[in-house]
Amino acid sequence: DKAMRTILGRVYKDLIRDPVRAKEQFEEVLKQDANDFFCHYQLGAMLARQGDKAFDEATKHFQEAAQKIPPQLADLRSKILKELGDHLYSRAGASEEYVKQAYAAWDAMTGGMRRFDLPTYEELAGEYRSRSLWPKVQETYERYLKVLKDNNDSPDNVTRCLLKTSIAEACENQGHFAEAVG
Repeated sequence: DKAMRTILGRVYKDLIRDPVRAKEQFEEVLKQDANDFFCHYQLGAMLARQGDKAFDEATKHFQEAAQKIPPQLADLRSKILKELGDHLYSRAGASEEYVKQAYAAWDAMTGGMRRFDLPTYEELAGEYRSRSLWPKVQETYERYLKVLKDNNDSPDNVTRCLLKTSIAEACENQGHFAEAVG
């Protein structure tokens, strides 16, 4: 019943494009199992497309999905956190609190099983770079170097040069030229 309702919800959401019926199916699953991260994620993604009227509800479902997803599903967890950050940042003009929450969601992408994963840090830095959030780009790459240092590890010379170049680019875009070459 739960699996069938989840499938029906996806069919209504993605194929038939009937958000009312899709929501009914996902909510029925959540009545049976409030920890079903996948249905929370589906509801969050669907409601986020509805704009302001469903903003708070979409946010709640994205947050539930991110909290309830098993740690071994690190790729999907990163995707959920990225979408949550995008969703929250869409309200950046309304409140600085949304910006802080978006940063927290995006930064959480590098947690858990992704803590040592350079491609995840690069993806996160790309999110910040696409929005010209240069201090966050710099912070992201510096955080990766710190994680390695704290674990008595160091990147190979090519990776170290790429990281230092990315940090310098972020410094330069902030007008911190001395720091960029230092």
